[in-house]
Amino acid sequence: MRADLRQASLVNAYLMGANLTDASLEQATLTLADLRGAKGVTQAQLNEACGTEVKLDPPLTIKPCSPDQQR
Repeated sequence: MRADLRQASLVNAYLMGANLTDASLEQATLTLADLRGAKGVTQAQLNEACGTEVKLDPPLTIKPCSPDQQR
């Protein structure tokens, strides 16, 4: 089953070790979230989300949120 996390505010979320395979992260805010060791996280998923100071396994990256996306 695929998690629908579209537009979710996951600020400060501890997702280390979570299975995010095929999860929808469209417009999700991940500021200060810890996704190190999360299973199935792809760059394509993170390209749909935003956040600052997000802890990610290399080489994954995430773009910062625009002011209207900050929650």
